[in-house]
Amino acid sequence: MDNNKSTQKLLHFFFWCHDEASAFLARHLFGVKRGILIIAHLALFGLFFPEMRKDFGEMAATLLIGILFLSPVSKILHMRLLLQMMSLRRELGITMAYLASVHVIGFLIDPQWLTLLTDPYLQGGVWAIDPAYLFGISAYLLTLPLLLTSNALAQRSLGKNWKLLHRIVYIVFAFTIMHRLLIRGGADPGGIFQAILLI
Repeated sequence: MDNNKSTQKLLHFFFWCHDEASAFLARHLFGVKRGILIIAHLALFGLFFPEMRKDFGEMAATLLIGILFLSPVSKILHMRLLLQMMSLRRELGITMAYLASVHVIGFLIDPQWLTLLTDPYLQGGVWAIDPAYLFGISAYLLTLPLLLTSNALAQRSLGKNWKLLHRIVYIVFAFTIMHRLLIRGGADPGGIFQAILLI
């Protein structure tokens, strides 16, 4: 009986939090969007903290997963807050691209790491590069056209092609998951299962 009461209280608290967050987002959607963009731009200062560049990559990957799972989860659960958050995907996508930029540029401006990348290329061509790095760089390069066209002007200019172009995000997602798996070692069965499940 006590378990039922505590479960009811927990559910009541969860729904109260949902309703409050949903009401806040409805009232302040424009401000929340601007706030996310400010955070995205501030993330670029991460270039001054080279010890955090790996963390920025993890944040970018996690945010990408969240953005892509937001649409199906909101359709399945029909929760008002999740449906409202769909209108934040553009700003979240820009933030993800900025985080990825700090991650990639942070490594590329490090002479020691750059040598690890360029030496195999100079000796044996692009296929001699470690696949983990190849997947990561490919994911980032495909992110750039998405970032550059994440504005209303590009959307109007490209018309129907805008949506087609932004489907590249699924390739970015697959490459990101492979990059993350291979960087972590790749041989761990748990990591392989997680990568397959996500893709």
